[in-house]
Amino acid sequence: YTGEQAERGEKLYREECGRCHGDDLTGIESAPALTGSNFAATWEGLPLSDLLERMRVSMPQDKPGTLSRSQNADILAYMLQVSGFPAGEKPLEGQAGALGQITFRTYRPE
Repeated sequence: YTGEQAERGEKLYREECGRCHGDDLTGIESAPALTGSNFAATWEGLPLSDLLERMRVSMPQDKPGTLSRSQNADILAYMLQVSGFPAGEKPLEGQAGALGQITFRTYRPE
């Protein structure tokens, strides 16, 4: 993802996701956190395409499937930025094929 993409994602997140998942992505009541150790444990080792697809078909909860693939990719970029993953030179694309090659991994000291 790029910094610009994460900025777009932050705006979309605040408009579409923050009311349930919290302004800081830490979750509210029944909506889970979208950052932190519980989130990382849930998605560890899975391709980002799985996460994007979950977002695409089930979010926002009150109107699932209304955001485009590129909007979901922007929100995912913001989530990665908040989680401390560094930005790169190429944006995440909303196509599952490319994201299927990227696995969610967090560093765990031994």
